Amino acid sequence: MTTPALKLRKAMKAKKPAFLHDDWQKRKCIPLRWRKPNGLHSKVRHRFAGHQAMPDPGFGSPNAAYGLHPSGLASVLIHTLNELSKINIKTQGAVFGSTLGLPKRMALLTKAKELGVRVLNVKDIDTALKQAQENIAERKAAKAQAIKAKEAKAKEKPAEKKPELAQKVSEEEQKKQAKAEKDKALMQRQG
Repeated sequence: MTTPALKLRKAMKAKKPAFLHDDWQKRKCIPLRWRKPNGLHSKVRHRFAGHQAMPDPGFGSPNAAYGLHPSGLASVLIHTLNELSKINIKTQGAVFGSTLGLPKRMALLTKAKELGVRVLNVKDIDTALKQAQENIAERKAAKAQAIKAKEAKAKEKPAEKKPELAQKVSEEEQKKQAKAEKDKALMQRQG
């Protein structure tokens, strides 16, 4: 479903230079991204021949191709089943939001499969559903195992804690008695 505008955009992007910060190759500290030069004597700012190109509206894509996915479909952000049912299958494709949870994502994937909607940020719906189900099964197994381990630990600990508590209590009582004896000795000296 490649339109002439998409073909033109692809050809234009192939010719477009990589817009990088001026003198990016001279200094290691300069990141690989574009910043407009502001220097008074900057050759790039003055657009001298033989120097790096600056971004211009002329480097942009054709208006007919703006916002289109490489497949030729317009992407629509989806968060609910209601939004998914409103999509025009011929001209639009679904893009699931990144904040969706696993159960809701699974429900949306099954609904998209039923409606025949193309999901642009999922390669294959069947494998994505299968992976999600496996993930849920793993989570449930891990949770059950953690609960069993916690119960087993709870059964073992009370028998071990009782002697420790008794020992702690006796140590505390010994400390209190020693303190009381010291207090008595101090009171006798003062009195």
